Amino acid sequence: RQEEIAELVRDHDRVVVRSANGVGKDAVAARLALWWVYAIGGRVLLTGPTDRQVGEILMRREIATAFRAGRLAGDLLTRALRLPGDPEARIIAFTSRETSRLTGFHGERVLAILTEAQGLDDHVWEAVTACAVGARDRVLAVGNPTEPTGRFFTISKDRSDWAKLSIPAREHPNVVEAREVIPGGITRAAVERFRRDYGEGSPIYVARVLGEFPEEPIHGLVKRSWLE
Repeated sequence: RQEEIAELVRDHDRVVVRSANGVGKDAVAARLALWWVYAIGGRVLLTGPTDRQVGEILMRREIATAFRAGRLAGDLLTRALRLPGDPEARIIAFTSRETSRLTGFHGERVLAILTEAQGLDDHVWEAVTACAVGARDRVLAVGNPTEPTGRFFTISKDRSDWAKLSIPAREHPNVVEAREVIPGGITRAAVERFRRDYGEGSPIYVARVLGEFPEEPIHGLVKRSWLE
């Protein structure tokens, strides 16, 4: 599935991935960011709703791990990657509340990555995607389908023109083989806990295990079915 995400980004200008928890979305997004910089020669705009998601998980953990493993050139900072002789950062990372930094940011070969995309407000989507409008630009949005509302929900629908992928927990090697093949990934025991604690038909199980949007919001007070 990670290979499939990479191929979708290679071949399509806009890609949205919804999935269960702990299936490796951020890992492949980080490696795609580095591929875009070093193989394509482009720039990456990386955003998410929180400092923890952008700084700790993506920059300091996933991107830093791949950067060191590849012995790549450049200076990797907590919020940027700079290459020798390049006056502009090749990766710019920021939280959703810092989208004002994107004003006028255009150029050839821009890859915009939106992580935890279900938590981003509409103005963030507008600001980021407005920077990736060139013929060779790309947008990758990844997240958990926790709420059947908002931009992430809309672009994940069949009728949208985004390339789409859904990844359920049952496809993860840890769940398939009933052992920890990939440390930190979702396990069969975790799936069972979700089933036992919330029920297979619950919005939490549907979103965080099946990787699909529930009919009702996880934290909703009024059900959509009641309104209809």
